[in-house]
Amino acid sequence: MSDNRAIALLMALYIGGISGGLVSSILLNIPGTPASMVTAFDGAPMARKGEGAKALGTGIFFSFLGTIFGLIALMIIAPYLAAVAIKFGAFEYCALSIFSLVAGHFAGRQRYGQRPGSSAAGCHLCHVRHQCF
Repeated sequence: MSDNRAIALLMALYIGGISGGLVSSILLNIPGTPASMVTAFDGAPMARKGEGAKALGTGIFFSFLGTIFGLIALMIIAPYLAAVAIKFGAFEYCALSIFSLVAGHFAGRQRYGQRPGSSAAGCHLCHVRHQCF
């Protein structure tokens, strides 16, 4: 299988899984995926009222519309994002790592004393593949 076909297959499986999660979300009020959790809020009451087909049609249509919009945006943005990512050097990676640790430190929901430990553990796990001699 060629690379393009393999990526297309993976994208189709992902989109099918995400879009298929709305069926159980609407009909059973059990979200099949985290992305379809909000669909259960509106779709399940519609299904109980007898409007399940309308809810499924609306969900599938807008899932398709969102997928098309996302793919177009990805095709437009990806070359520019790749050009920026290629220019990243050691300084930029270090700055991004420090920013991530600081942001995670202040955004954490843990007690204040646990945040530095979580940041240190994340930093340690991030650098496991690097061997220092």
